[in-house]
This record gives sequence, C-alpha cells and structure tokens, in this order.
Amino acid sequence: MTPLFAASRAGKLELAKLLLFGGADAELLDRRGASPFMVACAGGHLEVARALLDWGAEVDRVDANGSTAFQLACAGGRTAVAAWLASLEPHVDVRRRDHRGLSPFLAAVLNGRVRRAPHPSAQPLS
Repeated sequence: MTPLFAASRAGKLELAKLLLFGGADAELLDRRGASPFMVACAGGHLEVARALLDWGAEVDRVDANGSTAFQLACAGGRTAVAAWLASLEPHVDVRRRDHRGLSPFLAAVLNGRVRRAPHPSAQPLS
C-alpha cells in the first residue's frame, strides 16, 4: 500500500494533499484495480475524495469486481459521499451493476445499509 492509499483510507486530507503536491500518482491502482479515490469514497472521506478528483482521479473507474466509487460508497452506507457522487451524473453512472449483477442500491440493502420498511398490512388501522 502506498502512502496515498493509506492517507485516502484513513481520511487524512492534509497528508493526501501533501503527497499529491509531492508527486504521488492519484491514479495508481492497487491489485484489485481500485484507486485512492475509490478507497476514500468507500471509507466515507468526502474531502479526500474531492481533493483526489481535483488532482485528476477518474470518477467512474471500475475495479476488478466491477465496482465503482459510487457502488462502494452505497454498499458502505456512506450517504454523503454517495449523494455527492450522484450529483456528478452523467460522469457517474448511478445505475451500473457490478460483476455479480448488483446495483448500488441492492449492494446497500445486502450490506444492511438500508432498512426495510414494514409491510403496509402490518400497520394498525386508524
């Protein structure tokens, strides 16, 4: 793991900026094809993700699992990051499915990030 990946994962904005100014590659990929931007988004580190985007990170990169930063943010329940990424549409494909066929919403549900509403018939009548 590079220092920029570590800073992105930990949400260390000032360290990430220092590394970027020092020449760190914002688009270097790990063995799974994830970028520091994707790691920051998955961790819910909005300001780090913004800084990486400003340094040229690809916003809709797909990793080896077919996941994007938006999908990782949704699956992790990182609502602020997911909302920000969704606002970047059409640069972010909010409907893209991963290699398992999971949509970002379904990934969030399966990871327990979305609560199921009770069935209407379970509500008492008034």
